[in-house]
Amino acid sequence: MKRWLLALGLITSFHCYGQETWVNCIGNQIFSPVEYNEPKNLRELLDTINDAVIKNQTIRAIGNGYSISDIGRTEGRLINLRYLNQILSVDLEKKLVRVEAGITISELNEKLAVYEFTLPNQAAIAQISLGGALSTGVHGTGHSGTFSSFLKEIELITADGTLHKLSAHSDYDAFTAAAVGMGSLGVIYAVTLECEPLFYLKFIQETTTLEYVLENYKTLNDSNDFFQFFWNAENNNVVINKWNRCEKNDSLDCMPCHRALAWYAIDPNNKNLFSEIAVPIHSLPIVVDKIAELTQKYRDLGAKVRDLNIRFVERDTHTLLSPTSNEPMAYIAFCILEEDKYLALYKDFEDNMIKFHGRPHWGKINFLDYKKTVYLYGTNLEKFIRVKRRLDPNGVFSNHFTKRVLYPETNQ
Repeated sequence: MKRWLLALGLITSFHCYGQETWVNCIGNQIFSPVEYNEPKNLRELLDTINDAVIKNQTIRAIGNGYSISDIGRTEGRLINLRYLNQILSVDLEKKLVRVEAGITISELNEKLAVYEFTLPNQAAIAQISLGGALSTGVHGTGHSGTFSSFLKEIELITADGTLHKLSAHSDYDAFTAAAVGMGSLGVIYAVTLECEPLFYLKFIQETTTLEYVLENYKTLNDSNDFFQFFWNAENNNVVINKWNRCEKNDSLDCMPCHRALAWYAIDPNNKNLFSEIAVPIHSLPIVVDKIAELTQKYRDLGAKVRDLNIRFVERDTHTLLSPTSNEPMAYIAFCILEEDKYLALYKDFEDNMIKFHGRPHWGKINFLDYKKTVYLYGTNLEKFIRVKRRLDPNGVFSNHFTKRVLYPETNQ
């Protein structure tokens, strides 16, 4: 596990390199937007979108640059939402918070704690932006879906300047599309999230064997509030992480949930890529067998495979393109050290996981195209594309990534 706990390295230096160059958190995505803006309020955001449309520019909104895939790349207008980071309202009775999408998860957690509120679950990386987390299907582990499962309303600005308030009761089709929208429908200005009373967790770590975990992973997941494990594919040793609720004054080990569950930090000096693919929970044992075969294959070629991280996520009931839109999934994160070998390994890994109906994370390295996406998402993709054509008929919020995964090559 220690190899996954990289030294803390916040990427404040990657917010923007002027108007000429944008670099993501680990430096594998470098591109030059034609124009770059950091609007300070809703009016400036609307004016920026309108100006881009007048100039016939495509638009991508971006946060802190934690996506490793090319989902945020653009040759058009790049809009950074980092200054749109305020809580707009709190409903104490209904436990709802309305908040701007540019806020980071860590900022949101600290502000919610003032009201004795918290999100039902946490991402491993706390420095991602809320809008980016929702757009790419960011998740934690435990008994909730992705972050999009907390959504009650999405305030989405489309290319015509309209601010749509989408919910399960208002334009349900658009709501389920925008919940994990990949930035392809418009710019998310703000969202309303369902919260919980602030709770505390105690962390327990154990070392065991792969055999034990594969025999008991469903019970371990069901019997703990939050559960994940790290698998060393070289020796099959496993480190289990468990978090369970405790009373605030139980002990010094009893921590606020948002501080206990944010366990991973990206070091900007570390350029290793990684993939994450969600597979149906019931298929995990057979998937692990296949991964063991693949890792051995590439170790024989000299690749150094990091510990694999496995987390558990419940079904998202109101999202079309969430990897968990159909059923609960086990997310498997996968990393190697030698960059000269990563493409072959990651593509091989993805191709094999898709055979088990594994769905790659939108924000991690992937090789998805329309053929794979329609195989994995079926009618949900068709519904999403219908919403895309309605809300963004001219493709203002498209880029190479969205064209690659949403449309056959002949229609790009």
